[in-house]
Amino acid sequence: MSDQKNENSIIDDYKILKYSRLDFWFIRNDTLAWIGHTPFARMLVAEQKPDLLVELGTHLGNSYFSFCQSVQDFSLSTKCYSVDSWEGDEQAGYYNDEIFSHVHKINSENFNSFSTLKRMTFNDALQDFEDNSIDLLHIDGFHSYKAVREDFYNWLPKVKAGGIVLFHDANEFQEGFGVANLWNEIKLEADGTHLFRHSHGLGVWRKPGGKPLQSDILCSLLRENSEEAELIDSFCTALGEGQRQRAMHMTNAKSLAEKQTELFLLKDQNSNLINQAQDYAKLSEQYNNILSSKSWRLTMPLRLLMFYIRKICDR
Repeated sequence: MSDQKNENSIIDDYKILKYSRLDFWFIRNDTLAWIGHTPFARMLVAEQKPDLLVELGTHLGNSYFSFCQSVQDFSLSTKCYSVDSWEGDEQAGYYNDEIFSHVHKINSENFNSFSTLKRMTFNDALQDFEDNSIDLLHIDGFHSYKAVREDFYNWLPKVKAGGIVLFHDANEFQEGFGVANLWNEIKLEADGTHLFRHSHGLGVWRKPGGKPLQSDILCSLLRENSEEAELIDSFCTALGEGQRQRAMHMTNAKSLAEKQTELFLLKDQNSNLINQAQDYAKLSEQYNNILSSKSWRLTMPLRLLMFYIRKICDR
């Protein structure tokens, strides 16, 4: 009973229940890789209140627009930048301009006042940001050890002391993925870390130095393995699973609706074919009745005579 009271007081003290929103309207349901972290993204941005947020690797926009929606919902002055070539890679697959058009449309219609899409490579974008300027950096590009290590160390000077770096796929161990290896190397260098293990993993890494965090939630979360960190992790994991289930339900509902529409079209086509077949059967019956009629047989000589007369005239 005392444990229950303690957990409830922690929730009340941190006011984390206001981050239980699940209606992320922009979500693309054809990929579920990042959806489980969208509730934490909302919480993180609201609690940190970054001046400058940069994402490396946006693809469909599930993560980036989670950040943008939080900026908008909490009326923050954050400037957001998304960096991506929108060409794909060996792990995500290669794709045409349709993906970028989708992302660009959402950004233009909803977040254009504070969000900028930079269609370029990560290295080319480095020159556009000053050192010690980024408060929140999300790294989600190519996931090989070499690539993510290069991204981290190339961009680390751009992050403010006390800034936060996020690593997606930090709990993914399939062949070709090396984020987990890098995470194990650098976590001891940080001024606080946390690893969410659901949805392929999301590492939260704070750069040493800078001012103390003003958020009790983030301070508690970055004390790895503390009771408070585990509680916040469970809260975000449960919300993330709810978001994932909601997205799957939306996908299944859409698929069912499409199949029902297809079935109705097939039924309509089948009905048309049946009507055509019935019309053909009626015409065929009428034709056969004419051929078997007495008048048709009696007029046969006359029709033959007319046939030969036309042939003679044609000559």
